[in-house]
Amino acid sequence: MILLQQFLPIVYYMNLEKYLLIAKEAAEYAKSLISLGSSNKPNSNITHYDILKLKEELNKSTKNNRYKSSLKRLKSKVDIISKYQIGNCYEHTVLAYYYVITKFKVKASMIDLKNIDHCFLLLGAEDSSEFHKWGDSAVVCDPWDNRYYPAKFALIFLKFTFNYILHLSIKNAYQIADNNLPNNIELESNNAQALLEMRQKVNFVFSYDFATQDLINPLKYSYIFVAPTLFSFVVCNILNGNTEFDFTYGSLLFAIMASYAFVFNSLMHNVKQQNMLKEHFSI
Repeated sequence: MILLQQFLPIVYYMNLEKYLLIAKEAAEYAKSLISLGSSNKPNSNITHYDILKLKEELNKSTKNNRYKSSLKRLKSKVDIISKYQIGNCYEHTVLAYYYVITKFKVKASMIDLKNIDHCFLLLGAEDSSEFHKWGDSAVVCDPWDNRYYPAKFALIFLKFTFNYILHLSIKNAYQIADNNLPNNIELESNNAQALLEMRQKVNFVFSYDFATQDLINPLKYSYIFVAPTLFSFVVCNILNGNTEFDFTYGSLLFAIMASYAFVFNSLMHNVKQQNMLKEHFSI
């Protein structure tokens, strides 16, 4: 098992680190062009009407350029979005997609989700059509949400923003027809330091056991629940004239409170996990 754990990072993480670096750069590029913001963000001055006006021009561009190549149609959309400097998740994803396939020439897909109104860019997936087929080296680039991260954590990250999502259901995985590109990456040598920093992030996240860390002691926070409850129980018995402590009832009560403590500890662990992921993979 130890040998397997040492071998897996070599196989999967080399491309994962590179895809994360590319995703971060693509997300920053998209945010720089959509400088005025989105209509579906808190405290935004962009209205829904502004976005509708933008989408109307994008649809017109698609119709007028329908006989041109997929890449030229995509470039036309990039020019329009850059002119307006506004956009929601779709517009952010278009910019990031164009940046990735033209600068790095790697395969990427625009993922449109079925169960929530959201889309993002997926890099390095073995098969983008289904979540469980994305593979261990796949990366999500979500510039609208100011994030990029290993795709295996997609549901966790999406719950930060869409807390009602229970699973990933893909409506469409769009890839331009002439995107006949390899699934390996060669980065310039001047990215060596950035790649090293990304490797440290990957090693940190994947070495952390999210399933069991801090859960081995379910009574860690039990005193928060148990001590006040037992104290109240004893006081109530004394006030009612019952000076004998019912150990059977008390044991049952202790078990119930310990269970609550376990749940509380799990919640605290989940918050800790979320904060770590947010800190490491936000732009």
